[in-house]
Amino acid sequence: MIPAAANTMLFTDGKLSARFVSPTHIVSDKTNENSAVVWMDYGGKTFYYTGDADAADLARVAPGHVDVLKVSHHGSNTGTSAALVNKTTPSHAVISCGIDNSYGHPTNAVLQLLSSSNVYRTDYQGSITAYSDTTGVWFTTAPTAPVDPAPQPKPEPEPQPQPQPGPDMNTTVYVTKTGSKYHLEGCPTLKNSKNLTPMIASDAYNSGYGACKVCKPPTW
Repeated sequence: MIPAAANTMLFTDGKLSARFVSPTHIVSDKTNENSAVVWMDYGGKTFYYTGDADAADLARVAPGHVDVLKVSHHGSNTGTSAALVNKTTPSHAVISCGIDNSYGHPTNAVLQLLSSSNVYRTDYQGSITAYSDTTGVWFTTAPTAPVDPAPQPKPEPEPQPQPQPGPDMNTTVYVTKTGSKYHLEGCPTLKNSKNLTPMIASDAYNSGYGACKVCKPPTW
């Protein structure tokens, strides 16, 4: 009997080898973390048998890309993570789960993570067998229909500034005979002025008059 312990070689036979990559230590009260995790290599084609191990442990000990990932814990959220998928980039993923199981496995979140892989499910396809001749990997059944990646939320539209009304250059303003400014009616600076000439603000502006800084008539 070979104890399940990380870095223990199970066998080597020509191009075929298998070794334990986990557990690194035994956790007495958490059986899933004690899962025997095996990495198998056949002439460069790799298989990752994960048991029910946690995703964080699987990502940490995975050597790299895997051709076939046996998805951990029947496709539960605890067994597969973005970090694991990004590290192993599985070409194929096999999920062992019961038909209409009460746990809801595999979860939609896991299927979304595996959307770039060919996914095989025992609840849909029964027994699944993979073959390899070191040049490729093929299966006894076709993969399930791909799952579309999770829709990305539409960004909130940028708030558009509300147009501000322009100055009403048709407002009647007043100029004095010798002044250089135009004013609104009632401007305090006009209280002692006589002979005020009314005109619309646009004409006053175009005639070279400046807007009074006290009453602040319309200007461009």
